Amino acid sequence: MQYEQVETIKVNNTVDNATSLYEQLVHDYPFLNKSLLKRYARDYANGAYKILAGVYDINDMGSNFGDEIYQNEIDYLLHDNPNMSVDDLIWRQTNVGVKLNDCQKAKLYHYLQ
Repeated sequence: MQYEQVETIKVNNTVDNATSLYEQLVHDYPFLNKSLLKRYARDYANGAYKILAGVYDINDMGSNFGDEIYQNEIDYLLHDNPNMSVDDLIWRQTNVGVKLNDCQKAKLYHYLQ
């Protein structure tokens, strides 16, 4: 099976190959969209497995706030920074702010309250 190219990521001052992580995530979580797994491999490296712990189907990801921003990812980000704002989440952490509409942003804001 041919996998999409995923750029190399830098984690804790070491370079890790996101492509092999992506391939492993696709193998371990075939029921999740490849675009989501690609983003997790690129953005979270091995932290992707913390986000996906206990996930056996898409429903285990929690609420979908839009553009594949799931509750599990938000909870993972909030674990170390519980006071993170919606703007921090969508513009600095996940970079999906341009893809979310106002209703989706409001849903995420409500979840953080």
